[in-house]
Amino acid sequence: HVRWVVDWADHVWAEVWLGSGVHGSSEKGRWVHLDPCEAAVDNPLLYESWGKNQTYIVAFHDPFYSSSRNQAADSVASLTSGVAGIIPAMSGATLPSAQSSLGISEHEKDIYEPHRFPPVEDITHEYTSDEAHVIDQRRGITEEPVAEAIAEV
Repeated sequence: HVRWVVDWADHVWAEVWLGSGVHGSSEKGRWVHLDPCEAAVDNPLLYESWGKNQTYIVAFHDPFYSSSRNQAADSVASLTSGVAGIIPAMSGATLPSAQSSLGISEHEKDIYEPHRFPPVEDITHEYTSDEAHVIDQRRGITEEPVAEAIAEV
């Protein structure tokens, strides 16, 4: 999983999800900061060291990457379940499972199924050591209207 991150002031970078099972790790996973412009890896407070006061940092997820293959498998399974009994009776054949016909391995299912991310996420707090009330003061509004606006996406 990869997401595009925008500091609404003036900068963009990426993050990659390092999930459970990576190199035998038992942790649940986390987003790792990657900024090719600054040759920075896993340094989310880099921008704070520039003297920036982060106001809005938003992550954009690819909703199709994290869930479309699973949704497609669910849709195919739903569509074929009605005819699954008819086709074998007519031809003696069996239908492959939706996941196998889409090329989704059990390993992929185990990795991606629990990690469905929202399409847009406010991650300002991950890129500053400032407390939430300081971020709210800079924004001029509380966190609730921001969360509501993002939820509408």
